[in-house]
Amino acid sequence: MAGCAGPLVKMPQPLPAAVKEYRSVVVNAAHGGSPLSTGMVITKGDLFTILADGEIGGPGTQQRYRGPVARLTYQIGAQGQQSTWWGDRKSIADESGELRLGLVRRGTGTTAPEAGAFVVDIIVWADNDPVRQADFLDELRRRDPANAQLGVVADGFLKEKELWVAERRASREVEESAKAIAALAQTAEYGTLPNK
Repeated sequence: MAGCAGPLVKMPQPLPAAVKEYRSVVVNAAHGGSPLSTGMVITKGDLFTILADGEIGGPGTQQRYRGPVARLTYQIGAQGQQSTWWGDRKSIADESGELRLGLVRRGTGTTAPEAGAFVVDIIVWADNDPVRQADFLDELRRRDPANAQLGVVADGFLKEKELWVAERRASREVEESAKAIAALAQTAEYGTLPNK
């Protein structure tokens, strides 16, 4: 990824039904720690995913180059709370406003300037449909199998989809079992099976 400033995903145009909005932004080390405008407005309650890759660091042995996990920050609105990105698959907007990105500055004991950049792709989901989200990301991965960052995110979404489907299946089975138990209880009470 180092040296690459293009988007992390090859987003189809027009946007698919699963995606409400998409943006790719480069956060350069030279920008500093203050939040950078993405031009993307998020509404309270929106689900969004941040994918990020790249390296930022500095010269010398005390400033190693590091990836975006625990270095990239985001906030919603100019006065919103700044949160550190930990590679989360999905976040829920707790307020409305423009999504802004920044950097956590590391105290390294040197004043040498940092160099490098993070490429950050932001996907705002149309709704909270884990099946549709996972299927969409899996399709993107099939189109770009060498994209390791996308592969990691798609795997996480597929696991969430499997869990969601299993929970729904178990819920239906519990409901059907409860109906069967109620029918048996009615049979025991009246001595006949009820009409279906």
